[in-house]
Amino acid sequence: MCVFCAFVNFDSYQRRILEEYFYDGFQHTSIIRFLREYHSVDISLRTLYRRLADYGLRRRMQPSPFPQVWNAICVELRGPGISISHVCDFE
Repeated sequence: MCVFCAFVNFDSYQRRILEEYFYDGFQHTSIIRFLREYHSVDISLRTLYRRLADYGLRRRMQPSPFPQVWNAICVELRGPGISISHVCDFE
């Protein structure tokens, strides 16, 4: 969560605060909740989308090819004492 957010005026640091929450990976609904709870700012989801777009902040969901995802999962699962080689051979 934003370290300095409880101590600053939202209007003066709006962009910085939104960027902080955005880059921390919070979902849009969580950002709205934080703004309401910690900054006494009540904005709609549409307004948040517009402000994030104005600041050039957007999340792009890039589809990954299945074999690439499967191999990444197998790499993470491989570890000491784990034998999953027969499961992870994707062709």
